[in-house]
Amino acid sequence: MTYRPDIEGLRALAILLVVAAHAKVPGFEAGFIGVDVFFVISGFLITGLLVAEHRTSGRINFARFYARRFRRLLPALLLMLAVTAVAAWLLLPLTSQPYQASAGAAASAWLSNLYFAFERIDYFGAAADSNIYLHTWSLGVEEQFYLLWPLLIVLLLRTGKGGIGERWVLLGMAAILALSFLACVWLTFLSTRYAFYLMPARAWQFAAGAIAYLNVQRISEIIRARGPAWVGDAIGVAGIGLLVVAMLLIDSRTAYPGFWAMLPTLATVLLLLAACGGQSLTTRALSIVPMQALGKLSYAWYLWHWPVLVLGALLISTQTLEGRLMLALLSLGLAVLSYLLVERPLRRNAALVHVPKQFILASLLLMAAAVLAFTRWGAATQQEITPLDLKHKAGGQPFRIEVPRIYPLGCDDWYHSDRLAPCVFGPPSAPRTAVVMGDSIGLQWFPAFEQIFSGPDWRLVVLTKSSCPMVDRPIFNHRIGREFTECASWRNEALKYIAKLSPEIVILGSSHTYDFSQSDWVKGTDAILQWIAPSASRLFIVRSTPLLSFDAVTCVGSQLQLHGAVNEQACREPDKDERNQQVASWLLKGMEHWKNVELLDMNDLVCADGWCRAMQDDDLIYRDVQHLNAGFVGSLASQMAKRLGLDGPSGADVNDPAKATINVSPVTPRP
Repeated sequence: MTYRPDIEGLRALAILLVVAAHAKVPGFEAGFIGVDVFFVISGFLITGLLVAEHRTSGRINFARFYARRFRRLLPALLLMLAVTAVAAWLLLPLTSQPYQASAGAAASAWLSNLYFAFERIDYFGAAADSNIYLHTWSLGVEEQFYLLWPLLIVLLLRTGKGGIGERWVLLGMAAILALSFLACVWLTFLSTRYAFYLMPARAWQFAAGAIAYLNVQRISEIIRARGPAWVGDAIGVAGIGLLVVAMLLIDSRTAYPGFWAMLPTLATVLLLLAACGGQSLTTRALSIVPMQALGKLSYAWYLWHWPVLVLGALLISTQTLEGRLMLALLSLGLAVLSYLLVERPLRRNAALVHVPKQFILASLLLMAAAVLAFTRWGAATQQEITPLDLKHKAGGQPFRIEVPRIYPLGCDDWYHSDRLAPCVFGPPSAPRTAVVMGDSIGLQWFPAFEQIFSGPDWRLVVLTKSSCPMVDRPIFNHRIGREFTECASWRNEALKYIAKLSPEIVILGSSHTYDFSQSDWVKGTDAILQWIAPSASRLFIVRSTPLLSFDAVTCVGSQLQLHGAVNEQACREPDKDERNQQVASWLLKGMEHWKNVELLDMNDLVCADGWCRAMQDDDLIYRDVQHLNAGFVGSLASQMAKRLGLDGPSGADVNDPAKATINVSPVTPRP
């Protein structure tokens, strides 16, 4: 194929979008669409290489094709995996190393997209943010495409007889585009995770690139024969315009890929076709020297940028844009070294693939060795983990990561159903009833509630559904790729249940991170209170806890790993969660018409002196980026009781399983 400098520049544009998104540069939240750009480019180039080879020789040499792909991609990947594995071993706590090792083993075999899809890792969630190999999912998709595409093209070429083989390829690509796109949209509705990670749901983007290549000559002839000189400029500007629209409309809350992926896909196709009429404005812009240089480094930079951002956050502050950009530039420096020392020399070494089958075998053996090394690392670290998740010896007492026991008891059914199944604690005949209702942020306070309402006079009713806000408004859940209708149905039934129960105390709580407007928070809160405030003696809304910019357990564990003790100054940040402040003020406005409703704010105890800490005085405060550790919550029971206007915990044995009645039928309402 003829070298296209504008395609190298398009690669540069794609990697800039991806790195900017992962470095959290303002305005680039949708930069992950750069991966879609890479997919379309791959479909264009690989289809072009295979069809051109068939035109020249009448056949496709599979062994040579696969050997060249291995030579191009594998050495740099294995280098990144080896270096980052050593860094993770040095920096990360033992508790997170088996997880990293499993992902590394999958990445070594170009299967990490399957690993992340079926391990239920949300690309935009907190768990994803801590995995140093998350970005390799796209390499898995690409390699699975490389594996199948030559076979498919040969099949289509042989189907067509008498010189019409390429027409069959075009028809085949059109069929793949249509079927794969429909599968993508369907999977996005069912589960965005599968649509995002699995190659069949992305095949239509490769097919779009293939169709662009198969039509590029015909379009060029038409434009040069009949079209005005500005057609190429118009096509290129339209492509850039679609990319800009995609950046403005898509974010982490979008059901992606689905229909939205059409924007970057069509944009890339237009940018690839912009050169059909000769040198256009966009092709000249993409062909400038800096873009060419970045394009050559795009693969290496993609490999290094994510692990450097994740691991670098353990060493320097990434709360500021400057810190994140510093790490992005460091990853670019590593990419330059990787490209100059490994990628380019091996790519130019024709002797390596002189006997393609031998090189393929050697590559497979290297991959197997990497998989084995990662597997052994994971097994070794798993054996070293003690029953306690973390140990801290500064105060002489170990501590552990703890979640409220309502979850192992099965009190939360999340999105799987809208069934109302209350968990009831305490004697059925207790004269006083307290109800706590909310998502996982509201019910993180259960260890304190359990102590406060543990006496013989109290019956405690727990109603919880994760990711379901205490705001009477529809909520779109990007993890399941659709409106969370189960939440609305469950919430309505729960509110009816509380209204009939007429409890003495009701405590509501949910996260402040839901994507509601001010009007939604105010009116949605008031709508909730209209259901239950008239029937409850006293009602409290617990303010959400501040969101950390780092994972608390990873930070604490890394301190232990590196220094044998925790420097509390290293795992803290100022309480500057502006969204939290806004939502608290909107909640107050939503409850202002109800005299028996109060805001329960515990954040001055969570973030003492205006600092949010991962741990303090040998106690783990947070267990991730927002949820509090259950042990710490239990220590605040007395202070919470005072703020509720109660005497305090009764001192009963709150851990006695006999005191819990799980998933019972509704408690008999008051007469």
